[in-house]
Formats: sequence, C-alpha cells, structure tokens
Amino acid sequence: MIDAETTDAVEGVVVDEDDRRTPPALWAWIQARWGPHTVDVAANAANALLPLFYDRESDGLKRCWDGENAFGNIPFSNIR
Repeated sequence: MIDAETTDAVEGVVVDEDDRRTPPALWAWIQARWGPHTVDVAANAANALLPLFYDRESDGLKRCWDGENAFGNIPFSNIR
C-alpha cells in the first residue's frame, strides 16, 4: 500500500501531514453526491481538486463562500 506521504514524495512534492489530496474515488463520490463543487477551501497548488482554491496563506476557512459550493478536506492536525 502506498500512503499519501509516499505518493507525494514520488511526485516530487514536499508536504506535511495536512497536505494530502483526497483520493480520486472518494472525490468522485463526493462530487456525485454533493457536487459540482466550485471552490476547494483547504488546498495548495499541488493538491487542489478545483481550479479555484484557497491555500494556507489565503485561509479559505475564513473566506466568504456565498454563491459557491465549497469543498474542503481540512487539516485535521489541530483537532483535539
């Protein structure tokens, strides 16, 4: 089994545990169930699933999403 960290290393992207892309099969299911999504609110250039995305610096969790169907595979490292 190849985990996200290994996959990202193979693709040449250095990431931390919060920079993991949603697996394609799960993304397809999410899109079919709740999509189409218009903005990825917790992404970076290497793992964004949509053309419009917010990275850590732009902090999509603090942005207004009016008129958007937002998706976010948010960082889980801060959950207590």
